[in-house]
Amino acid sequence: MLEKPRVSDLSTSVMITRRDDISLDIFYDYWSDIHGVLAARAEGAFEYFQHRLGTPIDGFLQGSSSIDQTPSAGDAIVGLAEITFETSADREKLIRSAAVGQMVLDEQNVLKGTYMYSTGPGNAATIVDRTIDRAPQGPTGDYQVLVFLRRAESAPATEFRAFVRDTLMTTISEGTNVLKARLHLLEAYDAAAWPTPNVDHQRTISQQYDAYIELAFDSAANARRFTGSVRMAQTIFEAARLIAAATTYPDEIYTMVFGGRPTQAGLRGLSAFRTLRAINEPENERSKPLLNVLFGDAVLEPLS
Repeated sequence: MLEKPRVSDLSTSVMITRRDDISLDIFYDYWSDIHGVLAARAEGAFEYFQHRLGTPIDGFLQGSSSIDQTPSAGDAIVGLAEITFETSADREKLIRSAAVGQMVLDEQNVLKGTYMYSTGPGNAATIVDRTIDRAPQGPTGDYQVLVFLRRAESAPATEFRAFVRDTLMTTISEGTNVLKARLHLLEAYDAAAWPTPNVDHQRTISQQYDAYIELAFDSAANARRFTGSVRMAQTIFEAARLIAAATTYPDEIYTMVFGGRPTQAGLRGLSAFRTLRAINEPENERSKPLLNVLFGDAVLEPLS
């Protein structure tokens, strides 16, 4: 039987590009330590993960040359914010929160574009998770990727979703080399859903996606071994009539909110978190009384 770990099945995902005049290092520092700390204060979020995406991997999925695996022109996504919710009411609470009101104004400082997608109830699901750290703060030693899928124009949405959920995810989750498989079936993209000022929200058809899959393996070699397996190759061959494109990015995950409360990184920023970790996280700096003095009751126990 497949493992069913505790993870919310309702999510919002925001794909992110950076301003041309902002270096990647400065962008990531700002996204985590300034914008991310602000976002971690928003009410309603059950989990908030920042995915830092590397250079796209050409040909990650083997078995079909009919699926386009090259990123679309202008689709220079460098990050994805994944926010999960326990209920639809919690998602509405986040949208109305004071923190989000300030986030909207803050995005233009370093973000060039933000492209928000939502999932309906039950359409964000972790199928299997054998990873050790459920609230990672950067590299864990596992090989992690995000695979963004675009539906073929001739394929009915219901058939695409059924294939991805029932066939593709079953093949993936039953692979012996797969440590984690998490699926997001996305609602149709709406450029007006997140209308932040001075930030781009326009996506061409070739830059839009209908699903994405988070995968983890213990090594890049085993990831390649799995995608080249007979069963996976056969599944990808079958998928070609439904999937037009699959863009794969290396993924590095940082956890800003977990279990409904900010983590140490979400409270303090990654720079402070790394400093504390470098000196073995002194006990007093992890204590609830000290953190209450600094941040009030917005503290996760135990801190991850």
